[in-house]
Amino acid sequence: MNFNNQYALLRNQIKFMQWDITKRCNLRCKHCRSTDYYEGKQGEQIQDLSTEEVFQTLDDLAKNGVNRIHFLGGEPFMRPDLLKIVKYASTLGIVCSINTNGTLLTDEIIDQLFDSHVYLLTFSLDGATPETNDRIRGEGVFDKVCANIRAVDRARKAKKRYLRIITSPVITKVNRHEAKELCYLAQDLGLDSIILTTLRRKGGAKENLQDLGLTLSEELDVAEEIAQLIATGFKQHIQLGIGSPLNTEYLNKKYHINLPISPGGCNSLKMKGFIQPDGALFPCQELTHYYILNQKKKDIARSSIPKQGFDSIWNSQNYVDLMQKMFNIDMKSCNTPCDRCKYIVSYCYPCPLPALRNNGTIHHESCMETLRRAKQDGIELLKDEVIPADFYAVVQKAIDDFQFRTDLLLDLDQTLRKNNMCMNPKEKEKMETLIQTIFKRLHEKIDQFARTEVDTHEPIS
Repeated sequence: MNFNNQYALLRNQIKFMQWDITKRCNLRCKHCRSTDYYEGKQGEQIQDLSTEEVFQTLDDLAKNGVNRIHFLGGEPFMRPDLLKIVKYASTLGIVCSINTNGTLLTDEIIDQLFDSHVYLLTFSLDGATPETNDRIRGEGVFDKVCANIRAVDRARKAKKRYLRIITSPVITKVNRHEAKELCYLAQDLGLDSIILTTLRRKGGAKENLQDLGLTLSEELDVAEEIAQLIATGFKQHIQLGIGSPLNTEYLNKKYHINLPISPGGCNSLKMKGFIQPDGALFPCQELTHYYILNQKKKDIARSSIPKQGFDSIWNSQNYVDLMQKMFNIDMKSCNTPCDRCKYIVSYCYPCPLPALRNNGTIHHESCMETLRRAKQDGIELLKDEVIPADFYAVVQKAIDDFQFRTDLLLDLDQTLRKNNMCMNPKEKEKMETLIQTIFKRLHEKIDQFARTEVDTHEPIS
């Protein structure tokens, strides 16, 4: 299949948008990435869309197949119309989640959450104590956020309504000593999950890197500490946004745990895009100004969905060319140790931007450090063995990979073998049931369509 045909299939997969719904924020967190976008002269030119313009943009996104939006900022609750926006999106079949610093919630807003049909709230906590958290986020923030998390948890239980609430701490020099305590705090607050993530070198984080940044070895030390906690049987749901599938396999083998090895890496321009407060659409948060191709700078035009339309931007020649370059890279030949890794491409697609720069082989230090530790511990990681996959890992890969999804529906066993995957009988039975349900619904739709066609056509005389 040539690339133009592949792109025609891939562009129809667009499902998920990250949307900075406002540039305004009531906090000034030391590691905030948004200062790169919304402060200084450039920030002055970016203005929030009106409610009507947001609705217009939502209509356009829904028409083009987007069914999931994660609202960020700034602080989304700086917009008084935020839940009105979420509710309107839900009428279009779009599932919404919100990333919030948690300081602006009131009893009235908490009550309105359930009418808006928001699916998920991600609260920002960067310490297990006021001293640590507030050093990053500001005085008094810890107590206020914890009180509001408890209030949301009480409300959903009282109303018997589903609303998922999680936290996603960024692990830094300031809070790494409280990584385990953050997990205990999540349990105490009634949170559904905690996702431990690493620092992104953008905005405030870049400016405060000396005070905040951990080395890769230190980040993996944190991952091992959390793996040890999980190995004790600790009940809180924990996700490690640290490392790669290779690192997860290492932790599973060393600590005899069963963290899911989920597909990950870049899916920009395939499944995901990024929208700024003025409606400007970009491939991802890393591609908002330019990219480097063969050591030459290529500008990315600032194009607004309300003014130009989603389809004309996403399917423009510039984006088609960029996608062709991003996903026609031989990842094995230009990344190490990816050239020896069973997860490459099928499970892990590293960010293609370094490869586009054509600066030689890219060394993924996190994976190389994992291999060093595995060798020291006598754990083999790179041998060509099947990858144990649970139901959710297979579903996630099916969501991200059009060809895998198609193959899966046609022949489950062959698709698993082809992708070096295996499922235990219980997980495989769940997948078979899902596939049968999909086909059943498809047949029902076809029958319904056929009956409609018969009813609306004149009989042949």
